[in-house]
Amino acid sequence: MTVISDLTDTIPGLVPASSLDPTERAPDRPLISDSESWDAIQTVATCFRHTGWQTLRHRIYRALIRTGQPENRILAFTDCGSRAYVCRHRTDTERYAVLGSGCRDRFCIPCQKSRSRVIGQNVTQYLAGGPVRFITLTLRHNHTTLAEQLTRLIAAFTRLRQRKFWKRHVVGGAAFLEVTLSVTEEWHPHLHVLAHGKYIPYAVLRSEWLAVTGDSYITDVRCAKSDAEVVAYVAKYASKPFSGFISRSPPHLDELIHAMHGRRTIVAFGTWRSLKATFEEPTGDWEYLCTLDELVYHARARQAEWMAILMAVAPHRAQAMLERIGDETTRAPPDVPDLQAEQFLLFADTDTPDFYANQ
Repeated sequence: MTVISDLTDTIPGLVPASSLDPTERAPDRPLISDSESWDAIQTVATCFRHTGWQTLRHRIYRALIRTGQPENRILAFTDCGSRAYVCRHRTDTERYAVLGSGCRDRFCIPCQKSRSRVIGQNVTQYLAGGPVRFITLTLRHNHTTLAEQLTRLIAAFTRLRQRKFWKRHVVGGAAFLEVTLSVTEEWHPHLHVLAHGKYIPYAVLRSEWLAVTGDSYITDVRCAKSDAEVVAYVAKYASKPFSGFISRSPPHLDELIHAMHGRRTIVAFGTWRSLKATFEEPTGDWEYLCTLDELVYHARARQAEWMAILMAVAPHRAQAMLERIGDETTRAPPDVPDLQAEQFLLFADTDTPDFYANQ
């Protein structure tokens, strides 16, 4: 990537401006104490990144504090997306993208959406040579702790993969953990599995699952109709390890955070063992154009060319950002990123109508 050093030569009418977003938070910065102060720190960049799930995000933030999570994790969660930069493709000059900082926390919905998109793209290389089936594996409801149920679920799935039945029918795949809470406040952890291989008789799968769990037999299996359906399956389940309903109960949300500590939410196995689940990094030949708040600032000044770029990168989020931008007198010195040295996420699908659906 390259950085355009003289923006006034690139787009007429641009005056020196910069991000309202801090590049770093001081280590001794106080944690947010209530929803009012939480809203006060929201900037143009975080508005772009997080509008649509602020209520859930604040609940998770409070739970991270209650459960005694490390301060650097809490601050990273708070600052997710606080640095956002508009970039333009060097050859396709009508193409723009927003790159920015991410916390990569498993409870951050936008970061997990980014991760699921990458996994979905990586899965496609494993789809040749046989059909893929969707399998759901559940445990019978009980009153043990969530941590105990998760340990039991993963152990049972490990035993299932060691059985002759599984080895005859499945050559590889990936499993995605999801945790939900019933209306009677019982935990319901389950696995959504992509199984690559031969036909799997439902009755046999049910019997084998009962054999490795001792009391659970509710399963589901069906064949994927297309590669696109497999990618959509990954996008759905790799990005939501828990249901939003849990966040409405602080004790349950706290238990979830404790129980998920150190656990893998995605398990690749067999011929898919090398499946990469890393976060998306910027690709393509991009050049830095300006900070996101610079873009919004000039769009707010009714500069048509800037407004067109804003609508290209954030058609569904533009109005909220225009209302968030501060006065020119509050603006800080330019924050120019080193796109070669620093790692940023590509905020590719944050600004879509269905991004926060069902949260």
